[in-house]
Amino acid sequence: SSDLIGGRVFMVAVEQDVTERLAVQEQLQLQARVLESMAEAVLMIDEKGTIMLTNPAADAMLGYEQGELPGRPLRAVLNYDSEQYRRGLEKSIAQVKLQGSAARGYKAQRKDGTIIEVETRSSPVVIGGQLFIVVVGQDITQRTEAERALARKEELYRTLFELSPDGILLEDIHGNILDANQALCRSFGCAREAVVGQNVSRFVPPEHQAEVETHLAALRAGKELRHDVWNVRKNGERCLMWLNEKPLPLPDGH
Repeated sequence: SSDLIGGRVFMVAVEQDVTERLAVQEQLQLQARVLESMAEAVLMIDEKGTIMLTNPAADAMLGYEQGELPGRPLRAVLNYDSEQYRRGLEKSIAQVKLQGSAARGYKAQRKDGTIIEVETRSSPVVIGGQLFIVVVGQDITQRTEAERALARKEELYRTLFELSPDGILLEDIHGNILDANQALCRSFGCAREAVVGQNVSRFVPPEHQAEVETHLAALRAGKELRHDVWNVRKNGERCLMWLNEKPLPLPDGH
């Protein structure tokens, strides 16, 4: 500003050190760029559950345009009724305050109404004396569906395995028994617990022991075997069994 004093013009300059403020602004800008670059969804909510900010990954995960979510209540994207939401929010905030972080799974609702499963971890942050909760999450819907499908397949496998009228034995490349169904256990006259963990040689007569390693070597070489073998039941009785043996490569390469 300028003033006229005694016919002369004087300039008045007021200075303020803004170094710290600029440093804070630069830090905030850096943090904003970090949030924008994160592949995981990030939301910040206040203690009332109002969404304060989101990053592009969160907007994309929930199907909203940038800037649509801030100002809305978190329950707008959670698949819960108001009372469930209130109790869950209070519990989550209390847990974050007490432990400093919390991990939890949620059912979220995208803008188009699609329900997705989200895995989150939450941490507290204090800004200007006010507590906020930063929620970092990712859509695990496909992973969860794959796990459920695998569980169904495993259940089906176990059912077929146990209901098979033929004896089925699963062993490693050294002949150690990993699994056996009820039909096989009945043939040996043993409970499953007495079969699993044993080596197949345990059920072969002494004079046929050398054949065990010969057969295992052939299987390790990738050959399939169809042959008769003598076995010994728990009571010492010998029985002749026809075996159809083949190597089974697993997804992990074993």
